[in-house]
Amino acid sequence: MDAQVTTVRPITIAIVALGGEGGGVLADWTVDVAQHGGYIAQATSVPGVAQRTGATVYYVELFPKAAAQAAGREPVLGLLPMPGDVDVVLASELMEAARAVERGFVTPDKTLLIASTHRVFAMTEKIALADGRVDSPALLSACRTAARQLVAFDMAALADATGSVVSAVLFGALAGSGALPMQRTAFEAAIRRGQVGVNSSLAAFAAAFEAAQSGETTHASVSPESVATRANSAPGRELALSDYGGEARAVVSAALDRVVDYQDGDYGSDLLRRLSRFREIERQHGDGSGRLVIEVARQLALAMSYEDTVRVAELKIRPSRFVRVREEAQLAPDQILEISEFFHPRVQEIADTLPVAAGDWLLRTTWARLPIERLLRKGKIVKTTSLRGFLLLYVLAKLKPLRRRSLRFAREQASITEWLDRVAETAPTDYALALELARMRGLVKGYGETLERGRANFDKLMALLPRLRARADAGRALAGLIKAALADEEGRALEKAVTELNMEKNAMPYDLDQFVSDCRSVLKRDPGPGGREEVRTRLERLLSNKEFVEEYCGEHVPRGLKLLYEDPELGFQVLAHINDKARVSPPHDHGASWAIYGQATQYTEMTEWERKDDGSDPGKAKLNPVKKYRLLPGHAGIYQDGTIHSIDYPDQARFVRVTGTNLDRIPRVSFDLASGKVNQMAPQQAT
Repeated sequence: MDAQVTTVRPITIAIVALGGEGGGVLADWTVDVAQHGGYIAQATSVPGVAQRTGATVYYVELFPKAAAQAAGREPVLGLLPMPGDVDVVLASELMEAARAVERGFVTPDKTLLIASTHRVFAMTEKIALADGRVDSPALLSACRTAARQLVAFDMAALADATGSVVSAVLFGALAGSGALPMQRTAFEAAIRRGQVGVNSSLAAFAAAFEAAQSGETTHASVSPESVATRANSAPGRELALSDYGGEARAVVSAALDRVVDYQDGDYGSDLLRRLSRFREIERQHGDGSGRLVIEVARQLALAMSYEDTVRVAELKIRPSRFVRVREEAQLAPDQILEISEFFHPRVQEIADTLPVAAGDWLLRTTWARLPIERLLRKGKIVKTTSLRGFLLLYVLAKLKPLRRRSLRFAREQASITEWLDRVAETAPTDYALALELARMRGLVKGYGETLERGRANFDKLMALLPRLRARADAGRALAGLIKAALADEEGRALEKAVTELNMEKNAMPYDLDQFVSDCRSVLKRDPGPGGREEVRTRLERLLSNKEFVEEYCGEHVPRGLKLLYEDPELGFQVLAHINDKARVSPPHDHGASWAIYGQATQYTEMTEWERKDDGSDPGKAKLNPVKKYRLLPGHAGIYQDGTIHSIDYPDQARFVRVTGTNLDRIPRVSFDLASGKVNQMAPQQAT
């Protein structure tokens, strides 16, 4: 056998590209430049699965024509790339580069990997209930480890900048890498002979050639759509951001940009105000990582910028969206773009956009709701490129300044406040659980049925919080439940996880005697706010005991106010309020005592008030509501000495209350909101 045949091997090149990225053109260019450079070339292709679940693999083998002639016979070239035997891999996107690594096409002893660092997200990443995106730095690191040499940069951005496609950039990078023994002019000649987008392809080729020659290997992060300019940001932005460092500063800055773009600068100030207490919590109780502030900032920004009809309309008619669609469709200057949007709002979304009273009325009024349901049953198609369609969404987007008065805004703010309070009160005693509780807010997202499912899962996990607090591994357990909630839309995984949690026998039930004993120990050690907070968390643990709830607050328990315990030394009381009828209390205080409410059944709407007047007239007062939240079964809320509050609960709502003393023995007052009159309170009772 001729020695030359045994020593000369072909140059093997694999090209992995998505549909529409010019992978076939790139293969043709490669064959052309090789054939004009003294090589025998062969190209094959294996189509991938449709859409984004795979990519087409183009395979090119180049064999020196002189070697074949010397051997006196044509070489036998391969049809498919073989693992461990590929000299050059060209990948049009980072995930496809990683897939080439996974398939064994890229090896550290042989392969030059040329890849774009931009991402086109896979179907599995898009349909995930949570953030299903694969970590791009991890993909890039795996590519760097697997390859003999890596040339990687954002080729999509370079293609956009030059008005070309990724294939031209990859061809330029191939030429600049020196992997093929041809001059730059030979590659450029192949592009000209192809007669497809010659000028733009040459521009992209030149830019990529220089990048590859410089050995550029960078990771391009995915940039979000531009937001409002920082000049319109929250007042004192830079001063506020100076309180945060490192990753926390970057996340808080992005969060601030998001909510300012969503609403206005004052809304951004609201975000910074809400975050300020977590900075202090992190300082006192954190582990030095700043993870809690980072996660709260991320989830808070998402929660505050919830999707409503106004937001959807605003995004649909942004100039940047029309530009992006034109670029994606690759329209020529003389072509006309027409965009048809499908909308399927429900009555709930309509009501959410209205002022609170009007929205509540619409949802309660059948004769008004039914015609709207019939009108919206099949959805509507709106052409945003038509004058009528554009103006319809333009008018809707202009309702943005009125969003603060809407029903959805009121409900979301109350929900956000309750969630933040839970995170804040958990962090001092269980940082890991507080971190997972912050992450849990990510379950609430989207709109329509997606929002309803997410909120239902969120509420279900919030109801489990008291039981979780009794565990030593509470944070890990909640993380598992969150993962289960995101596993499927039907909720089967979460239901199974909750069932398993209920079946665990990690500890004996926490009963009334243990609770009383703990309260005595805690309040002896610390009778102030810190000790009371510990009592509140122990009350939630007590309420997680179903046997206790059934015995003292079950349906068989007669209506009335039941004294469960009164401490002869410290004076605190534990009472069960067994209510049959709904009640809305007037604003009132507990005098010189504190009180902790723990919900056993149904719910209680809690409102805190502050006095607008100076208190100079003991018989008159003006009040403003400052905080509203809902107590769900298993949750407990605390009111410190003198706090003015009111409660609103439905039929069959029952709760346990711990007070610093017998309230009937101390002066307490209630407030008439209509007249402003201050009244002395009657003895405690149940309804």
